[in-house]
Amino acid sequence: MRGIKTFIASLLVLLPAAAQDYFPLQTGNVWVYRGSGSRADSETTVEITGTAQYNGSTYSVLHGLTDKDVLLREDASGNVFAYDADAGKESPWFSFNAPVGTAYDSTVSCCGKAMVASRNAPYAGPVGTFDYALQMSYPGVFQVGIANDLFLPYVGLVSRSIATGGPTYGGLDLIYARLGGVTFLSGPQVSFTLTLDKTTYAPKDEMVARMTLAVKQPEPLSLTFNSGQMYDVVIRDSAGKEVYRGSLGILFTQVVQTIQVQGEKNWVVHVQLGKNGDLPKGQYTVEGYLTPAGDKKYTSTVGFEVK
Repeated sequence: MRGIKTFIASLLVLLPAAAQDYFPLQTGNVWVYRGSGSRADSETTVEITGTAQYNGSTYSVLHGLTDKDVLLREDASGNVFAYDADAGKESPWFSFNAPVGTAYDSTVSCCGKAMVASRNAPYAGPVGTFDYALQMSYPGVFQVGIANDLFLPYVGLVSRSIATGGPTYGGLDLIYARLGGVTFLSGPQVSFTLTLDKTTYAPKDEMVARMTLAVKQPEPLSLTFNSGQMYDVVIRDSAGKEVYRGSLGILFTQVVQTIQVQGEKNWVVHVQLGKNGDLPKGQYTVEGYLTPAGDKKYTSTVGFEVK
């Protein structure tokens, strides 16, 4: 929580109000939302998966917020447009710099109108408490449709209220965001991930694999290891046959050790793919995992190709 608030505060100091970006559309940006109300016990992942060119304009591909992918672009005035490739035209989505209280045309909601209701709306949710959210409302929505959206500058949509019929509502609240390569987590969470430097390698390339244990909770995570080995890396071919194991032939000290992890701890491994001869071309998976005492609890697998 502190990370995302510090990030926003720093940008607010450095940039003028007119430059605030309420919908960052850079490729690779990811938002994860937790459902509430009629959407309780659900999660929605939204991401910018790439770009596309139409009529001389570049559009970002937004995946996950609606039933199908949406092509979006934002102009210098804070207007976001959606392009319909079938119809060959674009329509307005958001106008973040529109005057407060003035309705404008929008195809986001069912009723064709949107309005900036406030630029200083309060918001309290998983990512923190703020008093400068931009509230977008949708005049005309009564029983079914998007009722309100809340945006934070340089973060994007943090909350959505959806009328689902009569007095019932569904909601979305941001719990995770990865923006511009920086990850923010909210609430107590523990994760273990494996990242490769490439997806495609030559037979004798060096692979750089990074394992990350992220612990976002008040208390540190305590892990006990029965030897000097803390992790291992295993590569398997498309048939599941093991072709590489990082610990093979290595003697580890036989000393019990305990580590405390809070925040992030990273392990970086360099794997020479052609160490024992050329690795045949084909599809492979690499598994990275920690080796604390007990069951194998922290493991992650990523696919790659040798060409």
